[in-house]
Amino acid sequence: MKFHDRIFLWIAVLIVSVFLLFTFWLFRVNPPESDSFASEPNPVWSVGVVQSGYARVEKGKYIYFPLNLNQRRNLAVFFRTDSRNFKIAAKVFTDDAFKRFTEDGDGEPFIQTNPVSRGNIRRLLEPGRYYVVLDNRNGDAKVNLSSLDISVE
Repeated sequence: MKFHDRIFLWIAVLIVSVFLLFTFWLFRVNPPESDSFASEPNPVWSVGVVQSGYARVEKGKYIYFPLNLNQRRNLAVFFRTDSRNFKIAAKVFTDDAFKRFTEDGDGEPFIQTNPVSRGNIRRLLEPGRYYVVLDNRNGDAKVNLSSLDISVE
């Protein structure tokens, strides 16, 4: 190997090393977002299907779906349980009311249904953060929803 080729090789090794160190430093300073909130469904920003299909709400529990609207949109919620004997309440909370609901159960829903085996909510929502909650906290058994459709139109 000639002297000129060795210098070129060392320069290439140095450039690659600097690039790798810079990449390592960049990821160390700006780590990728963690999946610590993976249990929370992704919010809908404008339009689309939030949930479609089957769901289950355990006895004494609730499930929720966050919405983060950047403009006025229509919310459409339809649900049906497996049996008329099983009933569940659907509620829509603003962000502040949902925080109170989760902390001490005292948050007042923006919209709600009584516990029913089949329900429908349609409402025009202003921009903001909302939560659709299917509440079985007062139920005697787990509730299987044979149909659950939540969308923002």
